[in-house]
Amino acid sequence: NNLRLLLQAKDTSENAISDVEVRVTESDRGIVYSSKTNEDGAVVAPAVKITPGQYQIQVYWDDKVVASPFFRV
Repeated sequence: NNLRLLLQAKDTSENAISDVEVRVTESDRGIVYSSKTNEDGAVVAPAVKITPGQYQIQVYWDDKVVASPFFRV
């Protein structure tokens, strides 16, 4: 199984925000993917390998978690 992850980080004025970190963490194995947005505020992960389990996607900006949804495969 693969997870396709696309993120566009923007401020309230629609300006791109670089260096926003995205982590995909599986509850039993820990971090399975980590990347930061580029100068356009984008991160694309076309094929993050995942197995059955519970996952969390965390978005970090200025050393704070700004989003943290869970999903199960």
